[in-house]
Amino acid sequence: MQEPTRTTLAYARRSKRQRFWWAAGALAVLAIAVALWWGPTWRRQAAMLIDQRRCMTYRAPPGQVVYEGRRDENGICEKVTTCYSPRCWTRLLKRRTSPAAVAFLHERTSPSGNRRLVCIAAEPILGGTLAGLSVRPEWNFRVMFPAKLVGGPADVPVFPYLEDDFLIGVDRVYAGQPDPADPSHFVIDYDDEDGRHTVDGWLQDDDTLNFRFRGVENAE
Repeated sequence: MQEPTRTTLAYARRSKRQRFWWAAGALAVLAIAVALWWGPTWRRQAAMLIDQRRCMTYRAPPGQVVYEGRRDENGICEKVTTCYSPRCWTRLLKRRTSPAAVAFLHERTSPSGNRRLVCIAAEPILGGTLAGLSVRPEWNFRVMFPAKLVGGPADVPVFPYLEDDFLIGVDRVYAGQPDPADPSHFVIDYDDEDGRHTVDGWLQDDDTLNFRFRGVENAE
């Protein structure tokens, strides 16, 4: 007598295969959703981090003029002929136009190891003098925490410099230079009616900036 043929049902095997493809499909949909939502945000973040890196390593030629105003015989400056800001900085600030002349832009590290992005810029403004209205530089000092993978750079919670008359009477400012031997130090050259001068700057551990004008005795 011939034995009946036994048939093995594959329900369980097909069920596992179906669960696998359902999971794979769900993961694919999730990945597409994340890419659609996060993709533009990540591209903007990546572009910002690139600009930040360029700012932290920025170094213009030492002789490059970044700010220049020409005064007449009465000491009146009617306009500024040079006001330069690198594109990486204006993009980092999310501004379309150059708001001010960048006299120094680079990473500096305080003596205790605080790594910061330092920018010193001069914005031309119209102000009163004894001879009349004249264009002069208004200085802005920024010490910033560098951005990481999420978020943007942020200003430190203390004002980095408090003097209102910083290089107020300059005719020409040259691109500042970081000191390769001292990561906290930088120098800025400038011209005024008395000739060429240099100011030294240092990033302090409290995130303030300390300046010393060469040839000028600073008050303690």
